[in-house]
Amino acid sequence: SLPTVGSSLEMDRLKSDFPNFAHVADFVWGRAMLSRLAHPAVMRLPPVLLDGPPGTGKTAFCTRLAQWLQVPIHHVDMASMDTAFKLTGLDAGYATGKPGAIWDALQGSCMAPIVVLDELDKPSRASMESGLAYLLALLEPSSATRYKDACVGLPLDASRMMWLATSNDVSAIDAPVLTRFRVFRVDAPTQHQMRSVILSVWRALREAEQWANAFPEAMPEDFTAELIGLTPRAVRQSIEDACMRAAVAGRRVVRLADLQPVAPLRSRGMGFL
Repeated sequence: SLPTVGSSLEMDRLKSDFPNFAHVADFVWGRAMLSRLAHPAVMRLPPVLLDGPPGTGKTAFCTRLAQWLQVPIHHVDMASMDTAFKLTGLDAGYATGKPGAIWDALQGSCMAPIVVLDELDKPSRASMESGLAYLLALLEPSSATRYKDACVGLPLDASRMMWLATSNDVSAIDAPVLTRFRVFRVDAPTQHQMRSVILSVWRALREAEQWANAFPEAMPEDFTAELIGLTPRAVRQSIEDACMRAAVAGRRVVRLADLQPVAPLRSRGMGFL
């Protein structure tokens, strides 16, 4: 199957929940509108790189975007990947030989899953020495049609895969790889935007954790005021810890005293993830 994008209302909610990603969402929406000019309409998204400081919610945004596109998502931690084999497979002749992440991602019913390359600027030394050359063919649709996993050895059409990547320092990425991406700078949410971000973090927590539904749906205004200035990641951690303290005290209502904000932002210049 191929991507079936969500509605414009769902896209508006995505932009509301991630206001500092609005320019990225607008680009994706534009590509969706472009795809409608074809018959049948097929959503194609060029490789996208989200660059910005840690904690701003880049990975969370990728997950929500995959939900809007209605496709599965697969994360590859580039910082911990010691060799290209984890992505491209290792010959079955080796004792540890097995297919890579690309082959695994294409084994479902969807021909266009999203692969997120987390921390593309922080590959291991072994990966850096390879220059990430294995990515070049995969990021070009014309050559990705003939992709072969090193373990399986069968030709595979990976041209419809959608690639997202995150980084904290775009200058650390090899130029040949970087030129394959549409690069978007993601800055810290403004103080005004953070109110929407905090509410979206609480909604996401209630959807992900059953225990969160034991607490009132509405976020207390005094909580919101205390959390402004944190990164989205720190907001979630702070809310989780506040609920934990309330549970230990035998309460299903959090109090302001339960809130001990995690890792406050030190300066606007540094921003969030």
